[in-house]
Amino acid sequence: MSSALRFAETNEFTSVWGALLRQSKWAKMVHHDHYVVLCPTNDRLQEIGQLLKVLQLPENKDLLDEIMANHVVKAPFFVEKAADFPELVTISGRTLKVDAGQHRIGGALYKDVQINTEKGSVVHMVELIDFPKAKLEKLAKNQK
Repeated sequence: MSSALRFAETNEFTSVWGALLRQSKWAKMVHHDHYVVLCPTNDRLQEIGQLLKVLQLPENKDLLDEIMANHVVKAPFFVEKAADFPELVTISGRTLKVDAGQHRIGGALYKDVQINTEKGSVVHMVELIDFPKAKLEKLAKNQK
């Protein structure tokens, strides 16, 4: 697989997040360079349901870009050596603490699954990093 973006959008476990990343302003950058995508699984995203559709509306593009930026870090990072990485810096400039013992990045639970591609990798996340659920619910309510 050529890139973390391509893997995320074509993998049966991460395709929903990959499609969102593809819509963000970060897609080309992630596709062409070595980044680690902290990618929530499709199962986790099903719990959010309709809010994902709200996030994809053109008027919410800035929010989509912000959320995606909090889930992408510059390589390298390896889950099997997570203890060697006490912090990760996202492309938004945010610092995420890594707790290898608790399997958490930025407070969000991750699986011991990392798929490496020619350019970058994908880490399967069980939870999202700072997903603004209340903000999206408010946007959804205002759009009815």
